Amino acid sequence: MKRNITQLALSSLILTGAIQAEDSVVDIPTSAEESLSDYFKLSLNARLRYESKIEQGSDHSDALTLRVRPGVTILPGKMFSAFIETEHTVAIGEDFKALDDTLDPFRANNAQIIDPETNELNQGYIQLKNGGFTLKGGRQRIILDNAAHIGNVGWRQNEQTYDGVSLDYKTSDYSLYYAYASRANRIFGSEAEGAFRELEGDMHFFNASANVGASKVGVYSYLLDFSEGLAFPRANSNTYGIQFDGNGFHAEYAYQTEAGDQDSYNASYGHLTYTKKAGNVTYKAGVEYLEEDFKTPLATVHAFNGFADRFIAHRLGLPDAEYDGLTDIYAMASTKVKGVVVKGFVHYYLNDSLSDAYGWEADLVLAKKLSDNLTLLGKSSYYVGDDDNTFDRDIIQTSVQLDYAF
Repeated sequence: MKRNITQLALSSLILTGAIQAEDSVVDIPTSAEESLSDYFKLSLNARLRYESKIEQGSDHSDALTLRVRPGVTILPGKMFSAFIETEHTVAIGEDFKALDDTLDPFRANNAQIIDPETNELNQGYIQLKNGGFTLKGGRQRIILDNAAHIGNVGWRQNEQTYDGVSLDYKTSDYSLYYAYASRANRIFGSEAEGAFRELEGDMHFFNASANVGASKVGVYSYLLDFSEGLAFPRANSNTYGIQFDGNGFHAEYAYQTEAGDQDSYNASYGHLTYTKKAGNVTYKAGVEYLEEDFKTPLATVHAFNGFADRFIAHRLGLPDAEYDGLTDIYAMASTKVKGVVVKGFVHYYLNDSLSDAYGWEADLVLAKKLSDNLTLLGKSSYYVGDDDNTFDRDIIQTSVQLDYAF
């Protein structure tokens, strides 16, 4: 508890100092201000979140956590620049299970909320930017397309980042991206062990897209070869995909095979959506399909298959998470009411052969921008599992959070 108080005090001091600096009445000469801003730019991202999770068969979890990410950009806006950002999460309310007994908090019988306490370097890279080219080397955030395969897991307090080098080239007509990473720093925090802390090996990310008239066509390949003996089924894989966006449609297909020391396999992925706006309401319908062995160990999985995260372990390929694939049939409606963004979702889940229903889910999201720097967000999920299958445990999950950023 002493460590928690110390971390909270440090986090509050950083946040208070940043706000006071912004509102400071100290009379600094204009020339000095301009000179300093040419060399350094401070940033802060802070999030206070309450999350409740009721899962059938587990005790009710209540998590109150504070996450702060102070950062500094050196030589902002210049051809050569650098960025350093640390990340600190403290559990104010500890009545939940972050993962296992190696992490804090840990309540053995409680439902799992993966927001452990952590202190770490979140990003630290040097950058060369010239024209449409951006070259980065070091620890960095990588989000490709809709993050279905490669992402940062931005919903959780501790985000996923990568150690490596990336090259991005963009024009008004096309974009090309390549990154090599030797380590993925996972969401389980600085105290996690083994593959929960990091995935080490050789990761190659290729992604390209081009505008074709009013449409967009993209291709990608993600080649993952982690250290031998990794206890994550199907983590080593080669994935090749193609996607199309146009006239309200998104269509995507990917094919995955083994890599490294994995046994031979192949599996398919597909995602089809249609989006239509009518008045001030946007509607979306979609089907996402994952064959049994298709895994996405580096994805932002929370963005897919419902906010109750019922299938997160299976998509990531975590140990002992076996299933018969997934077909997610879903619909969404979104609008804005008096400045509040309102989104509603419904999902119906089946296996990959459509022969067995897993369950259904309803989600609601409310978001309100309180100021240029402050956003209030509420999110609720209700998952109901069908009896007599692996996913029969019902889940009610609710979150309320404040995000501050400058």
